Amino acid sequence: ELRKQVSLLQTQLQEKDDQLFELSATVATIEAESTHKISFSEKQSLQKLRVAQEELTRYKMQLSTTNAALAEQKKRNAELASIQAQSHSNGKTATLKSPDNSRMWKEAEERKKLANAA
Repeated sequence: ELRKQVSLLQTQLQEKDDQLFELSATVATIEAESTHKISFSEKQSLQKLRVAQEELTRYKMQLSTTNAALAEQKKRNAELASIQAQSHSNGKTATLKSPDNSRMWKEAEERKKLANAA
């Protein structure tokens, strides 16, 4: 009777050991999969962050260029208004319709080329 109980307990112990081994293997597999998924997600997030930072830098550069062009255009408009005001005060009619026959237009274009070259 005692031998039967010992044998039964040994069988139960072996079954529990087998279950424990299977559970340990399952935990190891889950840990490996989780680590891989976390690493993959971190890499994806960093890549998305880099792309967003590059886009932000590009947008800032475009904004800066646009602001510079706007400031230059405002300056040109002020110069044109000044020339037109002087022409009207002298009793002359300003003829600034064509860039080819205007010294001011030529100077403005030269300034623009110099600014773009810099």
